[in-house]
Amino acid sequence: TGDNAYPQELVGWSYVQGSLARTHNQLGAYQSALELCNKALARLSEQDLDYTDMNLILQTQLMAAVTGLGRAPEAKQRLQALLTRHLPHRGPITLGLLYEAGAQIALLEDDRVSAREHLRQMELWLRPTGIAPLIERIDALSRTLRVLESSERQALQPELATSQLLANLPEQGTLTEKAARALGVALERSGADAGFILLRSRSSEPCAWLGVAPDAELTTWAAAE
Repeated sequence: TGDNAYPQELVGWSYVQGSLARTHNQLGAYQSALELCNKALARLSEQDLDYTDMNLILQTQLMAAVTGLGRAPEAKQRLQALLTRHLPHRGPITLGLLYEAGAQIALLEDDRVSAREHLRQMELWLRPTGIAPLIERIDALSRTLRVLESSERQALQPELATSQLLANLPEQGTLTEKAARALGVALERSGADAGFILLRSRSSEPCAWLGVAPDAELTTWAAAE
């Protein structure tokens, strides 16, 4: 796959270049991935790009690379252009992989809503094919989204989670002991290093704390919130 090799004489050359670019993207080496894609695409004609089995990967990985480099609007324009080009042909694999690329762009932007919609379209096109590796790609992306969404919900509801933990603890023990146990579970689930619980009846005095002891300024602020 060296620079002196004539691509058209090497079956699968462009796919190999796209696979290399994908590896670079997965490692966060977006500039290297972009350079690989641009160098390979420069050797392909517009007619070559219609052969999506081998060449679509270069275009999808280029979009991932430019998104990773902070140029998401450019990636979205490229995606829309490709969808416009290929939708009339209704090729399920081509369209499914394009929507997968859209989901990856959305994930790099931390846009869960858009990622979920692209996943839905990806599934509409790819699942009916019954091709096991493609269905596994749907399932893998779906699992990734579920994990991200679950983490996001936990991060957005720390107060609710702590209240539920405290309410569900056994009746035995003092309120302070129960609060300490609840806080320990909350820290374990969230991955935090320290935390404290305030009760309205005790104003800014912590009912329980773990890790670094909170200073008066912090507890006063928390009580006011």
